[in-house]
Amino acid sequence: MPALLDLPAVRRFTDELTADVARCGNGEGMECSTLEAKIRHFVSLCAGLRTQVNEWAKSVFKGQATVDPEIELLYRHAVETLAARAKLVVAEGITANVPCYYLDRLSSLEWHVRDLEYLHANWRTPKLSVAPGPRVPLSENAIAEGLKVIEQMRPLPTDWQPITPEQFEALRRLRASNPTTD
Repeated sequence: MPALLDLPAVRRFTDELTADVARCGNGEGMECSTLEAKIRHFVSLCAGLRTQVNEWAKSVFKGQATVDPEIELLYRHAVETLAARAKLVVAEGITANVPCYYLDRLSSLEWHVRDLEYLHANWRTPKLSVAPGPRVPLSENAIAEGLKVIEQMRPLPTDWQPITPEQFEALRRLRASNPTTD
């Protein structure tokens, strides 16, 4: 994924996506020779674009990339364009869908169209994550109150066993260092 964080790579990706959409839309080639093939092709394009946008947003969130307004614009435009073209394929599929024949991936394409439309309508520029925890230092009273609540909690049953290996090891270390914990 790091290769798709720079502008030239994103531009290549969106240009290829646009070419794939146009090629399928005008009936060139064999990959969209039937309506079912066209639907499968658009499902694949929609899923691929959504994955790229998600990976880009995660990279920004994790600090692996910064927000480049041009990259964001390319992705937003690709989402809008692909959703509009895929919506036409869905309409074509609905028209061709007759009671005795079922277009296999049509509902999947409808879902992807709704997902891309929602993404476009509710677009938020990704932001760098901030560390979890309180945004202000805790007062001595808040710390004391928290410790008091913890002390008032019922202890675990003596026959309780952890589920994960990490919990098991932590409990073993705790019991080894403080034999009165049982």
